[in-house]
Amino acid sequence: MTFLKRIFCLVDPNKALAAFGEDLRKIGVTMLGIALIGIVLVDDKVAPFQGLILLNIGAIVWIAGILLASLEDEGNDKNDKEDK
Repeated sequence: MTFLKRIFCLVDPNKALAAFGEDLRKIGVTMLGIALIGIVLVDDKVAPFQGLILLNIGAIVWIAGILLASLEDEGNDKNDKEDK
């Protein structure tokens, strides 16, 4: 248990959120691409209604990723102002 505490103490929470945000952005863009394929292609395995649902969920995931990445940027801005 103490080993895990030492590992998690080494991780900067802002950098972890930024990395998670980047991953969410990539997942969201992939979901948007699959949704567009499902909506446009008729003979695909994704129905148009499912594509619309996936489009909405993908947009939400993508926006959440952008917001998490921007939190890290704001944390860096605050740190820079405190250093000066």
